[in-house]
Amino acid sequence: MGPRPAHNRHRSGIAWSKSAVRAILTNPRYTGYEVWNKQRKQESLIDVDDVALGRETRLAWTAKDQWVYSDQPAPRSTHRPAHIRASPAPITGDPR
Repeated sequence: MGPRPAHNRHRSGIAWSKSAVRAILTNPRYTGYEVWNKQRKQESLIDVDDVALGRETRLAWTAKDQWVYSDQPAPRSTHRPAHIRASPAPITGDPR
């Protein structure tokens, strides 16, 4: 499927944004690895004075040191880690 300008009016179509490229290159999925435990469900009472109102469930990020990575990449990954290491400059830190 090619570009769809009518569906992506917010994009200029000239180039990828730096944040989009960073998100792709730092995503373990693109290197073929799976990551579990990135988010958890966090439940809280809607009103502590009226328990009958029930609970509200939100997703919350788990600390990165608690993420679980697969030992080996999947056989059909989009990229291999060597491609990422071969990039001209390592991507580290917060982009802001």
